[in-house]
Amino acid sequence: MEYIYVAITATPCFTGRFIRTITNSAYNHVSICFEPSLREMYSFARRYKSTPFCGGFVRESSNRYRQKGRVAKLLLFKIPISDGEYADIENRLRHFIENNKDYVYNNLSAVMSLLHLKLKVRNSYTCVEFATEQLSRLSALRGRLKGDFYSIDSLKEALSPFLVYSGPFPTGNRGWGEDRFNRKLSLSDIIGEEYRDNKKLLSNFIVTVCPSFGEMMFPDRDKRNLKNKREKSKRKREGRTQ
Repeated sequence: MEYIYVAITATPCFTGRFIRTITNSAYNHVSICFEPSLREMYSFARRYKSTPFCGGFVRESSNRYRQKGRVAKLLLFKIPISDGEYADIENRLRHFIENNKDYVYNNLSAVMSLLHLKLKVRNSYTCVEFATEQLSRLSALRGRLKGDFYSIDSLKEALSPFLVYSGPFPTGNRGWGEDRFNRKLSLSDIIGEEYRDNKKLLSNFIVTVCPSFGEMMFPDRDKRNLKNKREKSKRKREGRTQ
């Protein structure tokens, strides 16, 4: 028997406190992980501390949850999964890791969530949307994840039978690993990151709601994606023959 862990947190930063205030919730973020140590978690969030309005798929270090002497509050859920389910989620996470640049944080849906609405956008997720998409495939949660919209509070309620820990985020510095959150950016880099991610979100939204108009506005988009996939496939084949 394998397990997947879901971490629902109240992050110790200004953005987290702001989200909790406007949503009237005690928690503001969701991540998934295969290890109870929470050494590396997976979610959709901002990539850098200095870019609050853009983000994407991230491999989170536990250091995100300890900032300037403040420690995040944590609810940890332990969910049993079969070997097949474990392999399926592992493959999906590998896809997100390998195609990281194709995905962005769904700011549009985050705003709509204040009205208890969900806005599906191609290759774009909030942390809750990402987590529930992975969890909805699990037999242990069959019948518990109902409906199309989930807030952090409703996800917390659905997972309540699997709660194994409630308290401060575990201490211990394990390094940043693949997480770029604490990397310092110049002002021009910050502006560039915000511009690129929000431009990509807008194009994803247009392609989602009106595919034909999206193809007209972004004619090279699918060609670039196809070219990238072919190049990655070629590199994999070359790696196997070496």
